[in-house]
Amino acid sequence: MAKHGDKLCMIYSETREKYKQGDEWVDDPNDADISTFRECYESTKDIKKEGIVYCTIKI
Repeated sequence: MAKHGDKLCMIYSETREKYKQGDEWVDDPNDADISTFRECYESTKDIKKEGIVYCTIKI
């Protein structure tokens, strides 16, 4: 987990979890309310790496 602005972002391996930019997650192991992660992905694109995506988590 990482905090970017007022958003907590969870990092997933695209190859392991089969997620990609633009996907929407409806649940996660921690029972967090997951929203689309486009905004957070874009705001952290300077540190993203190949195969890594970010999602926005509402708590």
